[in-house]
Amino acid sequence: RHYENAVARFFTRVALVGFLASILEYSLRIAFTLELAQNINRFSASFWAFLFPMFAHFCLLFAKKDKFLENRFSLLILYLPASLLTLAFLFTNSMYLRYEIFHYGIASQPAPLYWLFVLNTFVYVYWGIMLLLGKSFTSPQATVRSQARLIAFGSAFPALVALITDEVAPLLMGFRAFPPTCI
Repeated sequence: RHYENAVARFFTRVALVGFLASILEYSLRIAFTLELAQNINRFSASFWAFLFPMFAHFCLLFAKKDKFLENRFSLLILYLPASLLTLAFLFTNSMYLRYEIFHYGIASQPAPLYWLFVLNTFVYVYWGIMLLLGKSFTSPQATVRSQARLIAFGSAFPALVALITDEVAPLLMGFRAFPPTCI
């Protein structure tokens, strides 16, 4: 199969994981009980934890960083932090302090260890955006350059908004000043 088809197929997987994470996140908002919201959030947060390394993996494929991807430890480097975060979300209560009912639905308040998730988000999204920007400057094809630039800027803005409103602000302020955007 053609190489670009593999990139497109991988992007559909990234989109599917993002869709499932968003659906679960919005299901959390309308859960019948706070305990049910907590259980839904365990799975939602796990999908979110894997979404960002998948985005970086997509960017590596798009930027044709084959040398890195052919290394036998590359997938371990990409997905081990997300796997550890998923274990923390699924099997411990160390990532969230409490769940509260607001006018927009149920939302969670991050615990101090939540900064690991914030770091996961920032590192992988920043890495992916830098890969795309690098590809936008070095690609000989104008279409690929414009696609890389469009994806990079299209990813940077929502990632920045989500980092500030959904992750950093609740962690630093100790309460949710913004409704969860789920960007």
